[in-house]
Amino acid sequence: MLSCLGQKQFSQKRMKVQRALELGQAKLHKLSSSPTLDTLLLLGKVTGLERSQLEAYPERELTLRQNWYFRYLLRQRVQQVPVAYLLGKKDFFGLEFLVNRHVLIPRPDTEVLVTEALSYLQHNPEALVLEIGTGSGCIACAIAQNCTTCRVVAGDISESALQVATDNVKKLNLVSRVQLIKSDLLSAVPYQQAQLIVANLPYIRSADYAKLDPQIRKYEPRSALTAGADGLDYYRRLLDSLRNWPGRLLIEIADQKQAELLKSSYPDFKFREIPDLSGATRVLEIGDGS
Repeated sequence: MLSCLGQKQFSQKRMKVQRALELGQAKLHKLSSSPTLDTLLLLGKVTGLERSQLEAYPERELTLRQNWYFRYLLRQRVQQVPVAYLLGKKDFFGLEFLVNRHVLIPRPDTEVLVTEALSYLQHNPEALVLEIGTGSGCIACAIAQNCTTCRVVAGDISESALQVATDNVKKLNLVSRVQLIKSDLLSAVPYQQAQLIVANLPYIRSADYAKLDPQIRKYEPRSALTAGADGLDYYRRLLDSLRNWPGRLLIEIADQKQAELLKSSYPDFKFREIPDLSGATRVLEIGDGS
């Protein structure tokens, strides 16, 4: 009797897609700038349905398991867990990448870095490309996917991040074209042979970390975000190692102030500023002046 009663009470908690949408919007409207989209993505995760299917059939009823899983994910989202981590994936440069809390979530601004790398490769299609601090592997994989003649080597000091990158390389069938290496910056990678190096290293100023979105501070790895008082600790180490290296370096930075600091610190290098989607300086192309 108790078992049947418990099952009956649990079944009463089942709901339709429309009710799930309303619940998600109510729970997330103060937390998220896109509560409806967040809810649809979570519903897609638990049902396996596309957004268009969920919107077309609002009267569809969730199964008991789907109902429980949706409520669980919604509670996690209310606690500010990023949607990408709840889904276990994030789109970047037209590709879908696996992500977890060991790696940063790929962001649209970083696509500028890939676009500039591909522009360089149009004129150097067989170049060896080296990525430093690969994280999820999204930059390395996007480059390899869109330039089938180049070879890509990607390094990261984190074994956990490299495991995520390995999963993405396999997922995208790029095993023969993207090599992953555990490396502290340039320590274990063949940078002398590379014609192009790309890097999205930590560049958040220590004082700015507390100002970041709570979702970032609580869940994304701090070691992949901050880099000293001016955010340039890693880039100084990198540039100091690349004096007299004859290739091209593309790096993502925070803003114009960091660009000016690097320019003044390395007057023997040539710099070209590249804007992001908002028009702000986000990528620097750097050469040795030769």
